Amino acid sequence: MGKRDSSTGYLIVLSLFILLISGCSGSSDSGLCRSIGGIFTHSWPSSDINISETGIDWRDAGTMWEAANLTFNYGIPGQIKYGGSISKPNQCGYAEWEETNTTTQTCTIYLNEELISAGTCWARRYVIAHELGHCLGIEGHIFVSEGGNLMSPTGGTYIDESVIERIRKLYATIGNC
Repeated sequence: MGKRDSSTGYLIVLSLFILLISGCSGSSDSGLCRSIGGIFTHSWPSSDINISETGIDWRDAGTMWEAANLTFNYGIPGQIKYGGSISKPNQCGYAEWEETNTTTQTCTIYLNEELISAGTCWARRYVIAHELGHCLGIEGHIFVSEGGNLMSPTGGTYIDESVIERIRKLYATIGNC
């Protein structure tokens, strides 16, 4: 086998880059266009999202995200649902989502009801709102300079405007890449 020319590797990388960019140039939503701050992530196929729960904590949590131009429909199964209580030490809750080509299909939120009731975690609505953030497409946590941001690793009571803006931009690309 002969030695490969370094320009061949460059052409392969360039071709892959062009292929990636062209995936975001059409009017169809290929999933490649969904990103928050340049990091590819998942999102629902529209900004109109169903939550199976109807309780006040779920409605309060959803209301926090409405500033990102999202609409939540409560009491409708199929997209976001409550998976029950967990008993993991030092974990207030978590979200598990299934996606196909970065389009979220379902998301299940689990809460540590014992820690929430004991006051070890933020109030239940804030824990739900934090986990909703993961269901909406925030993979991991977002650090901001001021404490108390809902999407920080320890949670909080408000959603930083930069986080709201990221979610707005993510859902603005749906069908518009």
